[in-house]
Amino acid sequence: KTLKAVNSMSTKMLNELNELRRLSMEIHRNAQWVVTPEGVKAPTEGGYWIDMGRIGRTTERRGISYYDCPICLAEKEWVDRPLFFEAFVFALRFHSRQTGEAIDEAMLGRSYIRAMDEIC
Repeated sequence: KTLKAVNSMSTKMLNELNELRRLSMEIHRNAQWVVTPEGVKAPTEGGYWIDMGRIGRTTERRGISYYDCPICLAEKEWVDRPLFFEAFVFALRFHSRQTGEAIDEAMLGRSYIRAMDEIC
């Protein structure tokens, strides 16, 4: 019984350790953003956080579809748009692999142009 309890406890501790490793794994980092399996974070901006579940969301402006995050973040003065878009693409590709949702490359291109050229 004691050995079984120890093995059970060891398995639980190992699972917790693996979960901690997964949460702390960095997919990509640049001067402003960190991408992890859980989302995208701007540590230098008070920990601004975008959950990975939000990465694939879309928005529509004047009848044209875009990925939501680049458009929303383009409105924030503190955001370095090229750095955000770089991190966003890493996050979007990770999200696609995890969920099986295809990336709309045409929409990604439109989102880049809109985010770089305009304040929405």
